[in-house]
Amino acid sequence: MIDDGVLNPQELPPPSDAQRARGWRYDYSSCTREHSDALKQLFVDKQTIALDKFVARPTQTDAKGNQITLYDFTGGAKIRQAKQMARNDELDHEQERLKRWRDGNDACL
Repeated sequence: MIDDGVLNPQELPPPSDAQRARGWRYDYSSCTREHSDALKQLFVDKQTIALDKFVARPTQTDAKGNQITLYDFTGGAKIRQAKQMARNDELDHEQERLKRWRDGNDACL
C-alpha cells in the first residue's frame, strides 16, 4: 500500500458495504471537488481584484456592443502620472533650450 512513503490509492482495499453507503469510492476527486471549486473561485476573485488596480480607463462599449477595458501594466495610476509629469518636464526643458538657442542666434539672422 505504501511504497517509499508514497500512498498508492490503487492498492487500497475496496470500500465495505457500510462505507459505500456513506459515499466512499475510489474516485478521490469527488472528495476534493468542493474544495477545488472553492479554490478556483478564490483564484478568479483574486485575479479580478488584482486586475482592477491596473484599469486605465472605465470600461467602454464600442459600436457593436462589445465591452472594452484598457489596462496599464506599467505600474498603475501613480506611476503613469509620474511618467507623464516627467515627459512634460522633458518637453518644457527642450522648449527652454530651444528658446535660449534662438535668443543666442538671433544676431546671425
